[in-house]
Amino acid sequence: MANIILTDAFISVGGNVLSSFGNGVTLDYSVDTPDDTVWGDTTKSVMGGGLRDWSLKLDFNQDFAAGAIDSILWPLIGTAVAFEIRPSSAAVSASNPKYTGTGILGGYSPLSGKPGDKAAISVSLKPGGATPNLTRATA
Repeated sequence: MANIILTDAFISVGGNVLSSFGNGVTLDYSVDTPDDTVWGDTTKSVMGGGLRDWSLKLDFNQDFAAGAIDSILWPLIGTAVAFEIRPSSAAVSASNPKYTGTGILGGYSPLSGKPGDKAAISVSLKPGGATPNLTRATA
């Protein structure tokens, strides 16, 4: 098994490649596991196959210049946007899968910090829009 170090993640939101502003990505994927424990069981039991869920958190260096991160994200708040993320900007492959979906960009804090802090932001997407399913592809 190969170990990798993230140095060149690919991030696209709403058709905008944002990799050059990015410095953090977290994609969580889960499935509901309803409890199906019955009387007499001595250990809890859960069912698989429930509803799936995902969330995507992206961290960026803030930039207020024309065409930079602030001007790209501001109009996307509250809308369904397509995204694609990959471990590397290299071509999609078995060792560089792409994850895609459509999510709602629910909030944005354009400015936060104390004197001397780096201007940085985080945004989160949750399933929404016409195709909210998370997909994984290797080709």
